[in-house]
Amino acid sequence: EAVELIEAVERTGKKYFYAENYCYMGAPKKMRELYRDGELGEFEYGEGEYLHNCESIWHNITFGDPDHWRNLMHACYYCTHSIGPLIHISGLRPVKVSGFEVAYNDRMYRMGAKAAPIGLEIITLENGALLKSVHGIGCAGHSIWFSVNGSKGRMETAREDAENDDVRTLYVNCDENEGDNNSKPREVSTWD
Repeated sequence: EAVELIEAVERTGKKYFYAENYCYMGAPKKMRELYRDGELGEFEYGEGEYLHNCESIWHNITFGDPDHWRNLMHACYYCTHSIGPLIHISGLRPVKVSGFEVAYNDRMYRMGAKAAPIGLEIITLENGALLKSVHGIGCAGHSIWFSVNGSKGRMETAREDAENDDVRTLYVNCDENEGDNNSKPREVSTWD
């Protein structure tokens, strides 16, 4: 289907926009802004995590259909919420991807899903930087978290269950100049 999508774009001359909403959450949006302003330096590594226990809603979103696409998808297919913001922040193109799945578990069986509960990808970007993406629909709990590292420091969100406004809170620990090694972490507001 990816090839058909590309061919349709080339044939029509239209632009394809993949509507990934997690790129526009407060913290990833602010991370992108600060990175583009040079605060992080050269992008070197990023992590994205989106773990969502869907067991309680699964029957509703699959309409009870055992052949619904959600029941049949490979765990690595559910990666947009974890990878999308990192690609958006860096603006860099992926050139190599390796994917892995956690073993199938009882939760997925109860849900009627045929795939593993959690997927993980390691992605090499065009500048040699790496991304790690962890995501899934059959994990025991929830977690949303992003972290990016560059030549001048690191930025990361609070975990979803943190006491201080979850992923809306961003911590920045970057030096003014590469190699200074004297930065102090600061909390940055991501409220629009």
